[in-house]
Amino acid sequence: MNAQRVETGAELIEFIKNEQVMRNSFACKVQVVAAGKTVEKNVAFDGIGLVVDNESCDPDHFVTANSVFVPPMLR
Repeated sequence: MNAQRVETGAELIEFIKNEQVMRNSFACKVQVVAAGKTVEKNVAFDGIGLVVDNESCDPDHFVTANSVFVPPMLR
C-alpha cells in the first residue's frame, strides 16, 4: 500500500468519512505502527468520535500515540 501518514485526529476523521461515503461501509482499514509492530485496524467515525476495533477512542490521542497510515486520499 502506498500509504501516507495521518498527522491529526481531524485528518483521520475526514479520511474515514470520505471512505464511508465512497465504499458505503461503516469501518475502514488503516495501518497502525506502534511498539515497532505494524497492524491493520478497523476504524470508524460514529458521528461523535473514533471507534477503533469496536472501542471508543479520542481521535487526537489515537493519532499522537500511534503512527497511523492511510491509503492516498483523492483530492
